[in-house]
Parts: sequence; structure tokens; C-alpha cells
Amino acid sequence: MKIDLHFKKNMMKKLLYLFIASTFLISCSSNDGYYSLDPIIGEWQQFSYTFNGEESELQIDECGKKSTYVFFKNGTGDSILFDFTSNDCTPFVGTLTWENIGDSTYNIDNGNHSEPYKLDFSNNNSFFKTTSTDISIDGTTDTEVFIYKRI
Repeated sequence: MKIDLHFKKNMMKKLLYLFIASTFLISCSSNDGYYSLDPIIGEWQQFSYTFNGEESELQIDECGKKSTYVFFKNGTGDSILFDFTSNDCTPFVGTLTWENIGDSTYNIDNGNHSEPYKLDFSNNNSFFKTTSTDISIDGTTDTEVFIYKRI
């Protein structure tokens, strides 16, 4: 009877340890922090530009393709915008602040201009699209679509 009781106690201890260990393994995931981050956080590069439904190379020539935006989790960011100036591809570096104001809308402020942008994320948050519609002086409606790719 003593052996049977001793065996049951050891078995219960082992089951308890197994339960505790599996609880820790299930509750602690190395990806916990990644999935709780805002999808805008990261480095982005302009992928395509469409003006009134037609793709345009005008805004993303080889020099412009080097331009990036970096959004940090503390609500700040950097912009490195390249432009062909004086026969050279020149970087213009700036800082920005951003805030997720809900419903995939972000207020982005570059220090000179603050504007809300609706960002449509796709492909597991590896792309986002933003659309801008303006009415020109002649009364026509112009629509620009920018697509950015996470790099």
C-alpha cells in the first residue's frame, strides 16, 4: 500500500509540473510583441502611383524610388525623400509624428502640415494604399492613389 501511495504522489507532482510548464509555454509567445504593434510601424517605400486611374512614372522615377518613410512605435518617424535636383539624386531628410486615430486613419504631421490619412493595409500588412481626391480649378475631380511597400 505504501508503494502505491508513493507512486500516486509522484505521479500527481509530475502532472502538476507538466500542467504549470505547459501553461507557461502556451501563454508566452515570442511573437506577442510583434502582433500588438500598430501595422504602420516599420519602413515603407513608394511602390506605385496612380493618377485618375492611370499608373504614372512621373512620381516614382529611379531617384524617387529610393524615398522611404519610417514609422517608430513611439509615434515619431523619419522621411527620406529623394528628388532629382541639379543633375543629382538628392535626399531630403525630415522628421514626422503620427497617431492612429482609429478605423485605419492616421494623423501624420511633418512639422509644416498635419493631415489625416486613411490607410488600407493588405497582404498581411506588407502594403498600404492611400487615396487622395481633389477638385481642380476647372472643376474636375482628380484622384491620386499611392501604394507603399514594407521594406
